[in-house]
Amino acid sequence: MGRFNVLYEGRLIHTDLSHEECAEILQTYSERFFSGEDLNPELIELKEINYGNTEGRMLYSEYTEENSSR
Repeated sequence: MGRFNVLYEGRLIHTDLSHEECAEILQTYSERFFSGEDLNPELIELKEINYGNTEGRMLYSEYTEENSSR
């Protein structure tokens, strides 16, 4: 199973998280966003950590107003 770093506005804010830990962190940010906190979910990125591999894979929100009906 992969491990992940969480970035906000390109800054590292959480490191070396499991899938479950990522889900918990993202749930917390979701709750904060929907409670009115000034937080932009489009600026949150997950970066998979590939130990021993210099290639990283970025996972990010692809939500835009144009594709929001999916």
